Amino acid sequence: MGILSAELSGQLQARFGDRFSISQALREQHGRGESHHTLAIPDAVVFAQSTDDVAETVRLCAAAGVPVIASAPEPRSRGT
Repeated sequence: MGILSAELSGQLQARFGDRFSISQALREQHGRGESHHTLAIPDAVVFAQSTDDVAETVRLCAAAGVPVIASAPEPRSRGT
C-alpha cells in the first residue's frame, strides 16, 4: 500500500464498515480503466452512498494528506 496510514484506515473502517475495503482484488479492479495507461492500484476503496459519505471521505483523507480519486459506478444495462 502507498500512503494510507493505519490511523486513516481505521477511521474509514469505523465510518463505512463493509463499504470500505483494502482488499487486493478489489483495489486492482478499481485501478483498471479502459485506457492504455498502466494499472494504478488505489490504497483503499470506499463505496459512498450519499454526498455526506463523499464529504466525510474527502474530509478524513484531506486531514491526513491523502489524495482522493473519484470513480463512478459502471453503467448498468437497462435491458435494451
